[in-house]
Amino acid sequence: MRAAASSLACLAACAALLACPNAAADARRFALVLGNNAGHSRDERLGWAEEDARKMHRVLLELGGFAPEDARLLLGADADQVWKALLRIEKAISAHAKRGEGKTLFLFFYSGHAEDQELELGESSLGLDGLLDFLRSSSADVRLAFLDSCHSGKLVSMKGGRRGPGFDIRVTDEIDSSGYAIVTSSADDELSQESAEIRGAFFTHYLVSALRGAGDESGDGKVTLGEAYRYAYDRTLARTSVTIGGSQHPMYDFKLSGKGGVVLTYTDKRGACLPH
Repeated sequence: MRAAASSLACLAACAALLACPNAAADARRFALVLGNNAGHSRDERLGWAEEDARKMHRVLLELGGFAPEDARLLLGADADQVWKALLRIEKAISAHAKRGEGKTLFLFFYSGHAEDQELELGESSLGLDGLLDFLRSSSADVRLAFLDSCHSGKLVSMKGGRRGPGFDIRVTDEIDSSGYAIVTSSADDELSQESAEIRGAFFTHYLVSALRGAGDESGDGKVTLGEAYRYAYDRTLARTSVTIGGSQHPMYDFKLSGKGGVVLTYTDKRGACLPH
């Protein structure tokens, strides 16, 4: 359980105008972005989970090199719809690989309720073990998952994940690595909080801010996985340390091999798109 505390045409146009040549050349990028304000019947309805998903989807299209047809946004979907979407994306990734058309990246994002190692999608559930199995077995070269929900750290803590600001992955401008990485908004025994003041969850707010350039530590116009995590960790911990819900410590687990990590967004672009 998480504690309570625009246009498609515009997005498509922005993606076309701001598409990053380097990202397109390095890899084809796929994403499934989920937001669900409703958990199981015992849960209070969330105020901003679906809006968090919209924000994440928007930044991936505008700055992440994701084509609109490869980045699926699902709001209020149930587990059956999510699994069907995952299988469709995996089919596209596999076909891309078989054609020998280059590297692939898959990014999964979820904002909503979670409890007992399950993501709650209305009255249905998506098991964390099943999600982890999917990430392990996907044919994408790099698989990333970001989970903003209470107790989401269970997915990584039971697999040896860590909580803290360190993220010791060398980074390059290309996807020249393979494996998966998981980033969660809180530890396994912590609440993940949202705020009416920022109109969203703390973790997603700072993650999206990082991806829009605030996390670019090196100033090279690129936000890497490590940079995004460190920025979101520091800001989330600082902001939640004074809330009633208590401190959140984002966690991570990665099983990546190769020469380096991955650039998530390219912020050194000209032009802008104002959302409707």
